Amino acid sequence: MFFQNVVTLLHLRVGPIVVWSRRTTELLCFPLCLLVLLVDVGGEIDQHHAASSLLAVFDSDHGQSNLPRQNLPQVRTVDAGENLCARGAYRLRAASAARRAVLIATGSEVSLALEVADALEGQGIGADVVSMPCWTRFDAQDAAYRRDMLPEDALLVSIEAGATLGWERYTGRFGLNIGLDRFGASAPAEDLFNHFGFTAEAIVPRVLAVLNFQGD
Repeated sequence: MFFQNVVTLLHLRVGPIVVWSRRTTELLCFPLCLLVLLVDVGGEIDQHHAASSLLAVFDSDHGQSNLPRQNLPQVRTVDAGENLCARGAYRLRAASAARRAVLIATGSEVSLALEVADALEGQGIGADVVSMPCWTRFDAQDAAYRRDMLPEDALLVSIEAGATLGWERYTGRFGLNIGLDRFGASAPAEDLFNHFGFTAEAIVPRVLAVLNFQGD
């Protein structure tokens, strides 16, 4: 209450940095000046991405950044010369083979999308990996950028360890949404991911099935 009163008197914009842990279903919120909750939400994939997302929120009039406590691998190793998170979505890795799929993910699922892409590329199927930390920021980009990230000539696949609701806006009528549209369970994260099929071994056959069906 004291903090809220001070904020009101000083007319500061305030919101939380949310630290999320799937392993313990624990949510920790830390008040931080200059942030406001509810509009822009960034899901982090590694340390570089987390810093970029925080900078994007600081540069805006509103936003929130979600910082996972998971031990995520570093997947961005090259300086892009701009804050890619500010665009809401960006191509993390382009397909090596002829592109037939675009894997869209946010937060820790990006690492899983990279594994799926590796497996598809191993079978000669090119797959882009697009990190989409913020829907609202991506929606604000011009049409050309959105089409470049999510081309109509590829199978669009969303990977989210949560509800698939909303992802159809980006994967389209003939896309594939990998998610969990039911109540979850309580167990170690690795066990849950295996149980609910959030592994490359489980996702690759689903992508191939759709690609084969569309090719018939």
